[in-house]
Formats: sequence, C-alpha cells, structure tokens
Amino acid sequence: MENDASFECGKPQRRDEELPDDDGSDHPAGRHALVDQHDQYGEHEDLVGCRIEERAERGGVATTARDASVEPVRGHRGCKDGRRPVVVTGEVPRVEQDDERNGGGARDSQAVREAHSRNNRGAVAVFSKVLVANRGEIAVRVFRTLRELGIGTIAVYSEVDRNAAHVAYAAEAHLIGPGPPVESYLNHERVLDAARRAGADAIHPGYGFLAENADFARVCGERGFVWIGPPPEAIEAMGSKIEARERMQAAGVPIIPGVTRPVESAEEVRRLGDELGWPIAVKASAGGGGKGLKVVRDPAQVERAFASARREGEAYFSDPAVYVERYLEDPRHVEVQVLADAHGNVIHLGERDCTIQRRHQKLVEETPSPAVDSNLRERIGAIAIEAARAVGYRGAGTIEGLLSREGEYFCAASTRRTSPAASFPPRGRSRVTKSPAVRAFGSTPASSPEARSLRSMTR
Repeated sequence: MENDASFECGKPQRRDEELPDDDGSDHPAGRHALVDQHDQYGEHEDLVGCRIEERAERGGVATTARDASVEPVRGHRGCKDGRRPVVVTGEVPRVEQDDERNGGGARDSQAVREAHSRNNRGAVAVFSKVLVANRGEIAVRVFRTLRELGIGTIAVYSEVDRNAAHVAYAAEAHLIGPGPPVESYLNHERVLDAARRAGADAIHPGYGFLAENADFARVCGERGFVWIGPPPEAIEAMGSKIEARERMQAAGVPIIPGVTRPVESAEEVRRLGDELGWPIAVKASAGGGGKGLKVVRDPAQVERAFASARREGEAYFSDPAVYVERYLEDPRHVEVQVLADAHGNVIHLGERDCTIQRRHQKLVEETPSPAVDSNLRERIGAIAIEAARAVGYRGAGTIEGLLSREGEYFCAASTRRTSPAASFPPRGRSRVTKSPAVRAFGSTPASSPEARSLRSMTR
C-alpha cells in the first residue's frame, strides 16, 4: 500500500513544571513529591512515522468480533519482502486486576501483539521477552531494535499514557499506575510486578526514570531479571562525582585539577581557590545539568556560592556534598561513546562535540568534532576506555569530558547511559542500539570481530 495509516497520537499531556535556575525554595520537595526526570530532558511523547497500521484483514476476510476487554490489534508494516507480519492475539493475563487497583476497567487491558517479522525471528535469541521500563521515543527505539532481533517487547504505561506511541508499538502492554511518575514509572514494585506477569527475561530502563537507580538495578537481579545496563556498583560510583574523581585519579585518568573529597566550609573553598587559581567551580557531588554548579571568580563570592551549591544539591539530588575544581574558561564539551562487555573488554566509537549548549543543556551534537584530529582522537578514546574500566562500567555509555583551549582533555567524571542522539551514521547507530541487549549476558565480547566492525563503521 502506498498510503500508510500514521499513528494517531493521544492528546499531549501537561509537563511537570520545570524547576527554575534560582536556588530558592521552589524545588522537588515543594508542590510535587518528585520531578519527572524524563520530561526534564524535553522528551517528546509524539513519534512521527511509527508506521503503525490499524487492524489487518487477511485474505479479504474481516476479523471476527472480539471480547470488549481486548483492544484492536495493530500490525506493523515495513517488511522487506512486502509480506504482512504474523499477528497473534491474546489477552494479557491478570491485567484486569491491575486495572481495578488503579481505577480502570476490564476494557483497559491491552492485546498481546506478537508482530515480529518471520525473517527476524531467532536472529539473536538472547532473550524471549524484554520489558522497557520507560515511555515515549526512547521506549519505541528500544522496541524497534528488539523486534529486529526477534525478541518479544513489553511496554508499561500510566493512565495518562494509555494511547501513547510506545504502548501501541509493543507486543504487549501493562498498566502500572496513575499519571504521576512516582506512582507509575518510578514505582519499583509495580514495574517488577508487570515484568513478572508478562514473563520478561530482562528489563531495559531506557534513560531517565530508573536508568541510574542502583537500588532498582540490584533488585532486578535479585528477582531473577537481567538488568540491561551498568552494574549497580558502577551506577553508585558514577552517581557521586567525588567518588568517580577518586577512582579515575587512582586509575591515572586525567581529571580537572581539584579535590577528590567533600569540602566542608567556605573557608576551605577560599584556600582551594588560592591554590588552584581563580576562577574555581563549586559543584554538587550528585549534580548534573548545571544544577548545583556555581562559578566563583573571587574570594568575595565564596560564602554565597558555597551555601547555594549545597542547597541545590540537597533540593535536587538529596545530597548536599560539594567539591571544588578549577573552572575551565570556554572549553569544548567532547564526549566519547563506549561499549563495555562482561569480560572486561571496552572499546570506544569516536567522539561527539556537544559544545553548543543553552543553560547547560545540549542543543547540537556533532561528530567527528572539528577540534579533534586523529592523534587527539586516539588519546581521548584511550582516556574514555580507562575511565569506563575505572568504574567497572558495562553496556553502552558516554564518557563526558572537557577539551581546554590548550588542547588538554579532562574526564568530567560523568559516565551515563547512551542517549539517542542522532550523531552516528545510520548503520552504526542501529548496531550500537543492539549492542546492550546482546552484551547483557556478556555473550559478545567487545573485542570480537563484530565489535571491531562496529567501531570501524562509526568512526
């Protein structure tokens, strides 16, 4: 067919109010119990071009009437051979009870839709089913990759996301609670219960929400689910910039000059400013995105900056600890993509230049960086590999760093899960997405021919 029926997106939901840059009293402990971290990064619930078809009719015979509790099946199109995918319909077990607990009805249950192409089944039989504990674009990206690998897809959704793209795209979907994220996407037990009922082998957190929650990652393992992400120990290490700086310094990874311990007083900050040279940066140990970061250009600003950084650290991250490092004037923000397996092997896939930012949020990512030549690229890649090893990282991640005007590269002590930035070549990006699922069992070492091929394509 030439005219694909595009996906009908639900009404846009109101986003949680963004916290202001001011370090005043308006913080997560105010009107809302918890900030929707996913929406802070501007994630779009809309997905253009999902190419999700309404109900398919085979052989000209209309589909039979279904029970009112099962919603219509949507088949996915786009197979290379032009055939429609196999669609098997069945009701999700116990979803009615789940809906009753959350104020829904029997009709709120979703249909099981195994719509994977025959060609892709068994391509990489690492798991039979994977639950993605997220929503929106990132969930659909993961689902798309899982379908290419022949792996079953499980979505979770809140009441306000009932008609969201990721719910329709997955093979099956489970209601996990009302709209507020703290009662649904951030609720450990509801996510784990959905995984148990659906028979999931593994849980993929996407990014945001539970992606950097070490406790949730640990509980997943204890409940028998494979956690597709870095080990809990690595998450904890990188959750504290102070601990991350200490580990990287011990491993010989260059870090921005400063301390690797908490700073306890404004007087200590003044002394460090004299030692390191002004300006300096007072930073929250658990901070990120510019929150808890204060630039101090002279001793007169120390008292206010120290108190403000501690206050923001406590408000946004429940951790008032701060540290001090030298402030680099007008550096380039250059980060490196890494892949690490369960065997201790790590490779890098080149760098991205993220210097163009607004309020510490990236606007444009460019690769390769116009400021990095082949020799510097090799050196930066080696630094990123050592940084990932220093914290015991596993999976796909990003090592962030700063490139000074003098050409010095410093690791910024912030390792995070891969975000879906459209910066790698299409082939390379597709295979990068597949790598975490394959590597969750450590079945494909990063030193394998497949990994070497991936690295060569993405440079």
